[in-house]
Amino acid sequence: MYKLDTTVKIIWTANYLMKFLYYSIIVLIIDFLFLHSTYVSIPFKTGIISLILICIGIIFSLVVPTIAFKYWEFEVKDNEIILQYGIINRIKTLIPYSKIQHIDVQQSIIERIYGLSRLILYTAGTKGADIVIPGLPIEYAEQLRDSLKDITANESL
Repeated sequence: MYKLDTTVKIIWTANYLMKFLYYSIIVLIIDFLFLHSTYVSIPFKTGIISLILICIGIIFSLVVPTIAFKYWEFEVKDNEIILQYGIINRIKTLIPYSKIQHIDVQQSIIERIYGLSRLILYTAGTKGADIVIPGLPIEYAEQLRDSLKDITANESL
């Protein structure tokens, strides 16, 4: 089984923190404008609810990527790719090469900084129609894309 590059934990943490920042702004607005108006009586001082949620969010953003990384792995076999991931619900996905229709390599700005990418496999017959393998070095992702493209092209003939 192939483990993801350890740098992906930094990228996942940054993504969680960005999402958390977005939701924190919404919570702060609700906290200051609505919960502490003259019409609502809450026994907390202004900002306590937001402070508690911010602390929980920061801890969540730092812990979850490390745990998720521990359980994320994949394997490229002769006829299929096997993915295993999940913290609470363990998911094992088998992707036969014959089901792969299209392959992309994508990078966000943060992934470009660290030289990582995501390999996206668009398949027939899956509920989401795409499988994402994150945290791959760009060279490896492109090599894997090209070799899978050659394999799937030969199988379709």
